[in-house]
Amino acid sequence: MQLPLFHGPHLPLTRARAAIESGDLRGAHEALANACACEGSEEGPQRLSILERLLFPGGVASLDEVHSAFTKVLQANADPEAERDPIPPSDWFRLYAAHMARALAATPEQRSRGWFALHFELAAGRPRAALEAARRLVAGAPNPCSWLEAARAAHACGESALDRRWILLACLSSRDALLPDPPRLAPIDIDPLDAPAFVLPELPHPVVELWRDAIDLRLPSPASAWVPVIGLIDGHFALSDLRVPEITRACALDDEAVGPEEPPSHAFLRATLAAREARASEKPAALGCGTAELRARAAMKRIAPALFERYMRRLGLGL
Repeated sequence: MQLPLFHGPHLPLTRARAAIESGDLRGAHEALANACACEGSEEGPQRLSILERLLFPGGVASLDEVHSAFTKVLQANADPEAERDPIPPSDWFRLYAAHMARALAATPEQRSRGWFALHFELAAGRPRAALEAARRLVAGAPNPCSWLEAARAAHACGESALDRRWILLACLSSRDALLPDPPRLAPIDIDPLDAPAFVLPELPHPVVELWRDAIDLRLPSPASAWVPVIGLIDGHFALSDLRVPEITRACALDDEAVGPEEPPSHAFLRATLAAREARASEKPAALGCGTAELRARAAMKRIAPALFERYMRRLGLGL
């Protein structure tokens, strides 16, 4: 009657727990492999799920508890002569990231070494949870940095309209330079807990190229400020994207003049919108465009001649 107690599938888990408590990560891995075999699968996600239950039997943990649990186990197995860890570093990090994200979720404005909760969710391979964290972040801390990072979660979920909106809000609202590269955690010299280079998705590739184009055109810095208008000219953004009320307010797009303190990128964008809308509504004159469009083109040429030339080429026109 008691034979199952000595031969059941719970035994590998018991051995793994004892091994982890003693710092014997290799022994824990061997026991976990047996546990996976008992359950009929050797897939990485299942191994990680088992390991997760061993590390955090009580469920949700605080930031300090999460970090401490992982570093304690990994440091105990830091022998350079030890065999290679059978759980890849990227999987270790994803598990770590998932718990860090959960610990941060209650206060999305809080950062951990430069990251938001949504970054941990993305690194953990949970884009939908990252999108929810992103929504909480922009609701609680609506600023350019938050919008740009939230756009990564929207892009990872295929929410293209939302990622365009957040990218536009970020670039139009910031007077400081924004970078398209995903943030990286500072190394802590524990390889499995240092983020692998590929765990965070980039912004949409065409958007990243807009940053490079702004630099190549030698436009006034910051390059990020020119991303919306270059994207409009190239067709990545549409007029409807820029006519969302929160975006028009972000850089006074409906004002005919803002003053000498207006960034040149905003002035060029307003002129581009005016030219596009005049072209759609005006009857062309002898020169191929109406008076309002001609006036808008003159403003564009005055503000950024190289970008105006690009605009004209996109229309199939010469200067």
